[in-house]
Amino acid sequence: MTIIEAYSKLYPGILDFGVHNDIRRFKSGDRIPVRDLVFRPIHVEHSTPGAYGYIIEGPEGNIVYTGDFRRHGPMRALTEEFIAEAAKAKPKIMLCEGTRMTPDPENYYDEEQVHDKVRRIMEESNGLVFGEFSMCNIDRFHSFYRAAKATGRTMVVDTKYALILDRLREFMDIPDPRKDDGLRVYFKMAKSREFEEKDYAMFEREYLGQMITSREIQADQSKYVMITGFNKLMELVYIQPRNADYIYSSSESFLEGEDNEKQREVLDNWLKHFGIELHKAHCSGHAGKSDLEYAVRAINPEVLIPIHTRNAEEFKKIHDRVMVVSQGESIEL
Repeated sequence: MTIIEAYSKLYPGILDFGVHNDIRRFKSGDRIPVRDLVFRPIHVEHSTPGAYGYIIEGPEGNIVYTGDFRRHGPMRALTEEFIAEAAKAKPKIMLCEGTRMTPDPENYYDEEQVHDKVRRIMEESNGLVFGEFSMCNIDRFHSFYRAAKATGRTMVVDTKYALILDRLREFMDIPDPRKDDGLRVYFKMAKSREFEEKDYAMFEREYLGQMITSREIQADQSKYVMITGFNKLMELVYIQPRNADYIYSSSESFLEGEDNEKQREVLDNWLKHFGIELHKAHCSGHAGKSDLEYAVRAINPEVLIPIHTRNAEEFKKIHDRVMVVSQGESIEL
């Protein structure tokens, strides 16, 4: 099961892309013929599991497409394998992502450093710790989970996240949200206001054995790490946190971006109202400049085409033949 299939349990129709009835599943290393081309998906490390780059074999030369990738997480060996296979293909053209084709900042963390910082914040906190990160960032889940276990805290996830984790257990090493000692499942107050089974959807009832409510968290706040997000801030009213810490562990563009000023203002107001201290602990799902340079030089294509970047010209500093394509432009290869 892929992560999008797991999400489909929550959001029916997410897999209904149209009228095509021949949807096939492939794995890393498969050879997929399409007319006179052969597509080879090779797994890469990314903040979302199931990411792939592609080697496309054609009669006039091979093409490498990196997709989104990184080399600074626990599964970096996947990216190393892709780079090695791409280099062996001796590509005529390489399409390379460049999301972070900017100088690596001094605080450019890897995933283990994120874990260390999160653990330190948990150790020093005298109250409830909140964590915000993408539900599909399973590496980040593990970083928070390990830090919680190491500091004697219990991780609390909501019912939707419990379902995602449960479904992903079919092919990933993830603790069981139905019975793991280090996990509890948060149930919002609903209908009866007494947290009765009839108040909740059928999928939620699967996790009633691990139920925790705002009342239990409020009574002993320093025991817990609660995974939350912008759309769940209303629960602060019921929990009434004291001496709490909020760890923001998602892309800074969502927190600092020009289009998110109102959302940031709302978050700041909630935190200020309850006296919650904000911390940041994040590493990107994309390769930094030094790793992009490493990948380009190792694969060594004849022609390099930067994609998914605002800094395409920077690639000219690391490769002799760079083709910069404008948005909407068509090129013939």
